Amino acid sequence: MEYIFLLFYFCSGLCVGSFLSLCASRLPRGESILWPPSHCDACGVRLGVRDLIPLWSFWHFGGQCRRCGSRLPNRLWQQELAVGILFLGLGLGQRPDPALFFRFYFASGLALTSWLDWEEQFIYDCVLAMLLGGGLVRAFLTGLFWEALWGALVLGVVMLVIYWAARGGMGFGDVKLCAVLGLWLGAGRGLWALFLSSLAGCLGAAVLFLLRRRSPREPLPYAPFLCGSALFVHVWGSSPGPALIKWVSPF
Repeated sequence: MEYIFLLFYFCSGLCVGSFLSLCASRLPRGESILWPPSHCDACGVRLGVRDLIPLWSFWHFGGQCRRCGSRLPNRLWQQELAVGILFLGLGLGQRPDPALFFRFYFASGLALTSWLDWEEQFIYDCVLAMLLGGGLVRAFLTGLFWEALWGALVLGVVMLVIYWAARGGMGFGDVKLCAVLGLWLGAGRGLWALFLSSLAGCLGAAVLFLLRRRSPREPLPYAPFLCGSALFVHVWGSSPGPALIKWVSPF
């Protein structure tokens, strides 16, 4: 039975990844993610069921539109596979329940935010609104509503201070993202994720510089490191200890 659940998680991740990939393509162009239906950007022909099967369609048709033959970007299947593997990892040893659903929901929003910020260096309010809505529903259902609001306030204020200190070195979207993450993580775990993201960002910048993938003067998107650290803390990691949680939380 466990293997059936894992297969279900993986396939669900592929489907979600396909939708997130569509969002990552349309949002920067200012297009609706609901209409028109999926179509080839080159010839405009609406895609059928055979064209929309995650992974299989891309590989079966050789990464081309089967009508006009135009090449499709490799990131389509890569993003689908990435979310599929992500859901598989998050679901290991877990039975389907509301907690797992919210975990998948949180991870999906973080993945989309990371992709968009990495490519566009912009954090979209509509994605943050999706995470905010899910976080509020989760907080209400778990009875942690006030703790969640306190976490959003603490992380938002901390990042706002950093934003002012940076004097244009970072975007205000990072402040809003931190507030939303605080809603999901709480104050203690949120601060721990913020600390880990700073370390990860420094390490990532150093690696990219050594590999000559990015110059020292080229801005490095921060949201991917922040989202990755937030997911790690939310799922696998804990804060440095109960003292930090007690110190920053009045609840």
